[in-house]
Amino acid sequence: MNKSFSDHESECVGFSRTCEDSKETAEIGISTTEVCSFDKTTEPVATRSIEVQTTERSSQKPATIDDSALLDFMRRFAPRVEEELRKKNKHFGSEYTQAISKNEDDIPTKKITSLVKHKTMEKGKIKHISWSCYGNKIALSVSHMKHEDWCKHDSYILIYSCDKNEEFTNEAQECIEINTCIMDMKFHPSLNSLFVLATEEGKVYYYNLSEKQENNSPTVICHNNEKITQISWVTLNSQTCLAVSGADGILSLWVQLTLAENWKQLKKFTFKSIEDTTERAINCFEFSTLNSQNFIVALERKLLLRCSTAVTSSSLIDSEFLNPTISEYDCSSTLITCIRFSLFDEYIFATASIDQQIRVHHLNEKTPISVISTEYVTSTLEWNHLQEEVFKNCSMNGEIQFYNYRKNALVKTLKPSDEIISAAFKVKGMKQMFAIADSAGDVSLWQTSLFI
Repeated sequence: MNKSFSDHESECVGFSRTCEDSKETAEIGISTTEVCSFDKTTEPVATRSIEVQTTERSSQKPATIDDSALLDFMRRFAPRVEEELRKKNKHFGSEYTQAISKNEDDIPTKKITSLVKHKTMEKGKIKHISWSCYGNKIALSVSHMKHEDWCKHDSYILIYSCDKNEEFTNEAQECIEINTCIMDMKFHPSLNSLFVLATEEGKVYYYNLSEKQENNSPTVICHNNEKITQISWVTLNSQTCLAVSGADGILSLWVQLTLAENWKQLKKFTFKSIEDTTERAINCFEFSTLNSQNFIVALERKLLLRCSTAVTSSSLIDSEFLNPTISEYDCSSTLITCIRFSLFDEYIFATASIDQQIRVHHLNEKTPISVISTEYVTSTLEWNHLQEEVFKNCSMNGEIQFYNYRKNALVKTLKPSDEIISAAFKVKGMKQMFAIADSAGDVSLWQTSLFI
């Protein structure tokens, strides 16, 4: 046999010497092919091709991990994963929280820093505070508290950020001027540089802090005929929507079609009925964190309504709108300023009103299941992150009070300031962060334990 077939020297093959050799070479690799032909008297022989390819090995550096990018990814998706798990099991994390609650004394309540007053704070009060989804940015709205007529006050948004050591810088990194008073402001729940704000003149603006706005002009999401009373991010059918309510008694849902400027209105709700066609302003609203089809709306003149986005019938007053009302609750005879759904139970929500009472309701019961009286008016109401029965109440006298609604009892009181006109909470790791502002424009950042 030809020596070029040295790989098969030891094999015995019965066939005539009619052979055909083929060998192809290339600049990069070598390919060798055997082709055997035989007559009818030979035994069958399997043919096969052998390909040999040589490549040059170059030394490669091991892949490096971008720690900051990984941390950003975890910060962005961990809250969403936790939210979905709680939808499946409201007691999710109970064993975990019981284990780490033993170490709650390791995280004392302490002041982290005070933000330097910006010159714009002389022109108004800090009405709103909002944390970004990662907790490394804080936005403050500086605006007027009272308005006698159509508002043309100048207002400002101040942005403070963390440095590389995750410590907040005292100076504002950005100042955005608005030509009217700000009624509400919210960072996006999963995109760290995006936030929206609502104004007295009825517009809702959309900002991207990672990009410079062309001519300093943000995107306008919608424009109502009357002032906006509240905005809130809602997740419906795995889609992040923006809910907008107004003094005209209309609540609308909007969704961004692309990451550019296009927004589309999904639904439009009104709360009028044939029996009562009075136009009532929406004071505030809240969608359930565990079942976003359910939401509560507080209207002026003592109306607290249970509603659902699953309603498909049009309003009998105007076919353009849906009337989502299911039932009505007994509520405060005064202005309801805040509604918060439980983080653990989709049927529990709490309301705060200017009569200095906090009422806890069950979704299916007309009357409150718990009523707690406070000494001062509530400025901010939030549920505690890892304790099902505890909520926190920020009072105008500078106290943060933790209540257990099942026991109808005050559990703990913090006194970080002599006055709180605005506050916002954020969970970062095992710490509960909060920012508070007083009427003098002093803003301080604090941390405390998740467990009370």
